[in-house]
Amino acid sequence: MRGQTKNTLGRVEEEIASFDAAIRINPRDAEVYFKRGLARKALRQLALAKRDFEHARNLAQEQGLTELLSFIDQDIYSLNVKPFRVIPHSSEYAPGVDPDRLKEKFHDLDDELFIEKSVI
Repeated sequence: MRGQTKNTLGRVEEEIASFDAAIRINPRDAEVYFKRGLARKALRQLALAKRDFEHARNLAQEQGLTELLSFIDQDIYSLNVKPFRVIPHSSEYAPGVDPDRLKEKFHDLDDELFIEKSVI
Protein backbone atom coordinates (compact mmCIF):
# COMPACT_ATOMS: atom_id res chain seq x y z
CA MET A 1 0.00 0.00 0.00
CA ARG A 2 2.85 2.37 0.77
CA GLY A 3 4.24 1.86 -2.75
CA GLN A 4 0.90 2.66 -4.37
CA THR A 5 0.53 5.84 -2.30
CA LYS A 6 3.97 7.04 -3.34
CA ASN A 7 3.13 6.39 -7.00
CA THR A 8 0.08 8.59 -6.60
CA LEU A 9 2.32 11.33 -5.27
CA GLY A 10 4.73 10.91 -8.19
CA ARG A 11 7.65 9.48 -6.21
CA VAL A 12 8.22 6.35 -8.24
CA GLU A 13 11.76 5.70 -7.00
CA GLU A 14 10.50 5.59 -3.41
CA GLU A 15 7.66 3.34 -4.54
CA ILE A 16 10.20 0.87 -5.93
CA ALA A 17 12.12 0.94 -2.64
CA SER A 18 8.88 0.12 -0.79
CA PHE A 19 8.24 -2.80 -3.14
CA ASP A 20 11.84 -3.99 -2.62
CA ALA A 21 11.21 -4.03 1.15
CA ALA A 22 7.94 -5.93 0.67
CA ILE A 23 9.73 -8.51 -1.49
CA ARG A 24 12.36 -9.02 1.23
CA ILE A 25 9.50 -9.77 3.66
CA ASN A 26 7.57 -12.04 1.26
CA PRO A 27 9.53 -13.04 -1.86
CA ARG A 28 6.60 -15.10 -3.20
CA ASP A 29 4.10 -12.23 -3.54
CA ALA A 30 3.32 -12.08 -7.26
CA GLU A 31 1.35 -8.85 -6.95
CA VAL A 32 4.28 -6.95 -5.45
CA TYR A 33 6.58 -8.05 -8.30
CA PHE A 34 3.90 -6.97 -10.77
CA LYS A 35 3.49 -3.55 -9.15
CA ARG A 36 7.25 -3.03 -9.00
CA GLY A 37 7.32 -3.89 -12.70
CA LEU A 38 4.70 -1.22 -13.36
CA ALA A 39 6.78 1.33 -11.45
CA ARG A 40 9.91 0.39 -13.38
CA LYS A 41 7.96 0.60 -16.63
CA ALA A 42 6.90 4.14 -15.67
CA LEU A 43 10.59 5.01 -15.24
CA ARG A 44 11.34 3.41 -18.65
CA GLN A 45 13.49 0.72 -16.96
CA LEU A 46 12.06 -1.76 -19.44
CA ALA A 47 14.47 -4.69 -18.97
CA LEU A 48 13.93 -4.61 -15.20
CA ALA A 49 10.18 -4.22 -15.65
CA LYS A 50 10.08 -7.22 -17.98
CA ARG A 51 12.04 -9.31 -15.48
CA ASP A 52 9.61 -8.35 -12.70
CA PHE A 53 6.59 -9.13 -14.90
CA GLU A 54 8.00 -12.53 -15.86
CA HIS A 55 8.75 -13.40 -12.22
CA ALA A 56 5.28 -12.23 -11.19
CA ARG A 57 3.80 -14.33 -13.99
CA ASN A 58 5.60 -17.48 -12.81
CA LEU A 59 4.46 -16.92 -9.21
CA ALA A 60 0.89 -16.11 -10.26
CA GLN A 61 0.76 -19.26 -12.37
CA GLU A 62 2.01 -21.40 -9.47
CA GLN A 63 -0.54 -19.82 -7.14
CA GLY A 64 -3.47 -19.97 -9.57
CA LEU A 65 -3.99 -16.19 -9.66
CA THR A 66 -5.77 -16.07 -13.03
CA GLU A 67 -6.99 -12.47 -12.84
CA LEU A 68 -3.50 -11.21 -12.01
CA LEU A 69 -2.10 -13.35 -14.85
CA SER A 70 -4.25 -11.51 -17.38
CA PHE A 71 -2.97 -8.12 -16.18
CA ILE A 72 0.63 -9.34 -16.24
CA ASP A 73 0.22 -10.72 -19.78
CA GLN A 74 -1.14 -7.38 -20.97
CA ASP A 75 1.88 -5.54 -19.61
CA ILE A 76 4.35 -8.08 -21.01
CA TYR A 77 2.65 -7.65 -24.40
CA SER A 78 2.84 -3.85 -24.10
CA LEU A 79 6.62 -4.09 -23.59
CA ASN A 80 6.90 -6.02 -26.86
CA VAL A 81 4.87 -3.49 -28.87
CA LYS A 82 6.20 -0.11 -29.82
CA PRO A 83 3.66 2.62 -30.56
CA PHE A 84 4.12 4.33 -33.90
CA ARG A 85 4.54 8.07 -33.55
CA VAL A 86 4.84 10.67 -36.26
CA ILE A 87 7.33 13.31 -35.29
CA PRO A 88 6.85 16.16 -37.72
CA HIS A 89 9.89 17.95 -39.05
CA SER A 90 10.14 21.45 -40.31
CA SER A 91 9.11 22.16 -43.88
CA GLU A 92 12.76 22.22 -44.96
CA TYR A 93 12.84 18.42 -44.53
CA ALA A 94 9.43 17.75 -46.04
CA PRO A 95 8.46 20.64 -48.31
CA GLY A 96 4.75 20.89 -48.99
CA VAL A 97 3.78 18.49 -46.19
CA ASP A 98 1.45 19.76 -43.50
CA PRO A 99 2.69 18.08 -40.27
CA ASP A 100 -0.78 18.36 -38.74
CA ARG A 101 -2.21 16.18 -41.52
CA LEU A 102 0.71 13.75 -41.75
CA LYS A 103 -0.49 11.46 -38.96
CA GLU A 104 -3.97 11.39 -40.48
CA LYS A 105 -2.54 10.33 -43.84
CA PHE A 106 -0.52 7.51 -42.25
CA HIS A 107 -3.55 6.45 -40.26
CA ASP A 108 -5.57 6.17 -43.46
CA LEU A 109 -3.01 3.82 -45.03
CA ASP A 110 -3.52 1.03 -42.52
CA ASP A 111 -4.99 1.70 -39.10
CA GLU A 112 -3.53 -1.31 -37.31
CA LEU A 113 -0.09 -1.32 -38.90
CA PHE A 114 0.72 2.27 -38.04
CA ILE A 115 -0.90 2.43 -34.62
CA GLU A 116 1.27 -0.36 -33.24
CA LYS A 117 4.47 -1.70 -34.72
CA SER A 118 5.72 -4.98 -33.33
CA VAL A 119 9.35 -5.01 -32.19
CA ILE A 120 9.62 -8.77 -31.82
